[in-house]
Amino acid sequence: MNVVLLFGAGASAFSGACHPSCPPLGDGLFDALYNEGLPASSLDKKHIDVFRKDGFEAGMDSVAELGSQFVVPLQKQLAIFLSKFEIRAENHYLNLVKHLGDQCKQICFSTLNYDVLLEQALSQHGILFNCNPYKNSETNAQVLKPHGSSNFLPRLPKHIHLNNIETGVRGSIIEGFGTDVVTSHNEIVKWCEDAHHNAIPPAMSLYAKGKNCLANSKDIEQIQDHWGEIVMKAKLVVLIGVRCTVEDTHIWEPIKKSKCRLAVVDPNKSEIREWAANNGGQYIFNYGDCFGSSISKICNSISATL
Repeated sequence: MNVVLLFGAGASAFSGACHPSCPPLGDGLFDALYNEGLPASSLDKKHIDVFRKDGFEAGMDSVAELGSQFVVPLQKQLAIFLSKFEIRAENHYLNLVKHLGDQCKQICFSTLNYDVLLEQALSQHGILFNCNPYKNSETNAQVLKPHGSSNFLPRLPKHIHLNNIETGVRGSIIEGFGTDVVTSHNEIVKWCEDAHHNAIPPAMSLYAKGKNCLANSKDIEQIQDHWGEIVMKAKLVVLIGVRCTVEDTHIWEPIKKSKCRLAVVDPNKSEIREWAANNGGQYIFNYGDCFGSSISKICNSISATL
């Protein structure tokens, strides 16, 4: 594929019409979870202060020190919370997919977000897609989520019980059982509340340094590897609302090695420009500050590339 679109938290947070609102950025995420109730609201004050003073990644790192019995419930709460957001008419994801039309099948859509707004946009326009990196189809669009997703649910056999497990969070609790990609918020809630899944979260990376995944991490690593392979061969990569987190080498190393045209949609491009200056001087094309107002430029550039 010659074109890769990568969406970050800024894309969803400023994507326009959503119900009940747009998903929050990282700085507002913990308070949003806290207001939802348990388990975020039951954390020790020491950890709550870290979330609020130092950011979500630092807060999750502090909770990770307590082990999986604290992290798994928080990951489930995060999955339930982020999967509840729904696009409405005139949402920017929806408008982008509408403008791209059949070209969607020639594009690698990718997102670092755990929400499912992108998938909703594709579905509402009747565009089939798959999230498996090695099941490409000419009739389906490809959606790659290198950090996993709220709707990536490990397929734990009924005869296997993992109750009351307490482990560290630097490795995966389970591997190799497969991952079901579901489509609805209710399915995610039902899975998370099922006692059979008491000890495991959805297959989504921790929102913390290292982006470790506690369930089916090999599946997520496959997605990351495949995404990197596509990026290194791509002619056009567009970053929409993506922060430059250089320690996420699975994202930034392939971009660094690629000879693509690298375009950015974001009001603050200084981080990415600084990264580019320190990594070979790759030129950054400015496609605008806002997702919605940049759609025409993005689509024109894609049409010229395909």
